[in-house]
Amino acid sequence: MVYYARNRARFKGVNGLVNIPYGTRLISDSNGMIFQNNSPICRYNSQNAIDHFVRDDDGLGAKRAELVNTIESTLEKVDINYQKRWDKVQADDICNSLRRKDYEDYWLWDRSFYDAPIFILEHIAGLVTKED
Repeated sequence: MVYYARNRARFKGVNGLVNIPYGTRLISDSNGMIFQNNSPICRYNSQNAIDHFVRDDDGLGAKRAELVNTIESTLEKVDINYQKRWDKVQADDICNSLRRKDYEDYWLWDRSFYDAPIFILEHIAGLVTKED
């Protein structure tokens, strides 16, 4: 699997501190370890991977990163439409299929959100960016 850094990744990885620029392509092995230049960084399902990397095996990592970043930043924006945006997300079956099931009282995206096909991310971005 190939991954794309959707933002600058600065964190303590399995072999020490990493500083991975936006847009860097990384690979993972069959055990789910993500590597940069043959050096292990983190596990595919770790919080560091969720916070910084999206799937890029289809060559659409840059587009996926843009959509994920837009969705997250729009949902984080606290303004008059904050609750309306979240109401749309919580009522949407596609969004709910990408939600972590182990947090019922708090919304967290599952790893599958960061690996979702572009058309699904475009659907979610349309939900959260459309002003009613």
